[in-house]
Amino acid sequence: MLFNLIVGVIAGFASRYFENFLNTVIIGKYKMSKSDLHVLAFAALLLGASILISLGGRDGLPFALIFGAGIGYFYKYLWDICKDQYKIFRAEHSDDKSDEGN
Repeated sequence: MLFNLIVGVIAGFASRYFENFLNTVIIGKYKMSKSDLHVLAFAALLLGASILISLGGRDGLPFALIFGAGIGYFYKYLWDICKDQYKIFRAEHSDDKSDEGN
């Protein structure tokens, strides 16, 4: 399961860079919108990751693979959300300490 999660994170992270390769291969032959190119790159790398997992003789847990890919693809947004929540927690925690002093 951990192997599937790690492979999924790598596939999700790499899909942003794989889009450029797909764009150069497809350009001029087919017209694709940018959002369709995102989905195509994500799906192609997930397919490659699932083939890699099956060749490795591992149990293919699709949930762990897709969850990891989501983390890898949206890591920037998730990181910003976590930082904002941490700042809010620290501000509330420091307010609680100042109230205890009174």
